[in-house]
Amino acid sequence: MINRILLAVTLVIALAGCAGAQVKELDAPAFAEKIKTGGQLLDVRTRDEFASGYIDGAMQADWLQPAQFNERTQYLVASKPVYVYCASGVRSKSAAAALAKKGFDVYTLTGGLIQWKKASLPLTGGDKKTGMTTADYQQKTSQPGYVLVDVGAAWCPPCRQMAPVLDSLQREKGDHYRFVQVDGGNDTEVMRSLDVSALPHFLLYKDGRLVWQQQGLVELATFKRLLAQ
Repeated sequence: MINRILLAVTLVIALAGCAGAQVKELDAPAFAEKIKTGGQLLDVRTRDEFASGYIDGAMQADWLQPAQFNERTQYLVASKPVYVYCASGVRSKSAAAALAKKGFDVYTLTGGLIQWKKASLPLTGGDKKTGMTTADYQQKTSQPGYVLVDVGAAWCPPCRQMAPVLDSLQREKGDHYRFVQVDGGNDTEVMRSLDVSALPHFLLYKDGRLVWQQQGLVELATFKRLLAQ
């Protein structure tokens, strides 16, 4: 009887701990300070994204591959906090919620590595290639006529979803505009100057003047309408 009571009490305490677990969101400077206090740093991006540069000391478990994520995170220590981040903050929120349900004390990096880089915080690894400068960007976007800027990245799922739309636009209206691509994972100086917080992000210039911008998915009809004005 006593053993049953002890077991019931243990279960209640465990469930209460899981139910009470909450995810705390931190901006880049606060996240950088918090991880110095110790714990477990988890990068939930893909292997290729991780290879392009990561926060020093991070482990990697791809949230988009459930089997891998579950297998790798089973080795996390429940008594230690977990600091989770991704590229823009979307995947890390989902991953953090899943870990919190298991009772982990979880912190996420608001805005992901986009905000980390904008805060000029360091990364480890990557090919260290030189990104586009603001002077380069201004030169490209100050041309006569329309200039369409695509701020995206190869590892960004919604950016990949936009690829067929941009291909169609190029086929149908390619002679109506110039096209400029900004690498959201590498062109840090330009990202900081534009204050872009999520990918993809599109900007349209006319004769050097910004006339439109939108974050997220954009329909082909919208692009065509804008280029007809």
